[in-house]
Amino acid sequence: PVRIYIHTHMAHAAEESPFDCNICLCIPEAQVHQCVQGHLFCADCLRAHQASDQERANACPVCRTTLPAEPIRSRIAESSIGELPSACPHCNTGMLRKQIADHVMVCEARTMPCSAASAGCAWQGRVGDQHAHE
Repeated sequence: PVRIYIHTHMAHAAEESPFDCNICLCIPEAQVHQCVQGHLFCADCLRAHQASDQERANACPVCRTTLPAEPIRSRIAESSIGELPSACPHCNTGMLRKQIADHVMVCEARTMPCSAASAGCAWQGRVGDQHAHE
């Protein structure tokens, strides 16, 4: 999966978001999980927290309520996060967060290795520059 680290969502750049993960303090990029009190977490952060050997690994790191055995997914948070404004990390084109993963796959400004990389070419550059290189 494409992981996009964008913490500059235009109007939301310097503001805390109500959707920030309570562990890494970033807006989750994929599934959002929550405790029974509604505190939000990235799926990966929550999984790492629960797998840790901390004394309270089975408790919410915010309110300390016991976490359920099966994570509770917050689909409303996931949907709302998808509607936040953001920008492509390669070309800086503005779009909604839910559109970024599809856009990145076709963005002309994304970095690609040379098609002859398996033959030893170490060139990497923008997709738009690949033809000129070859």
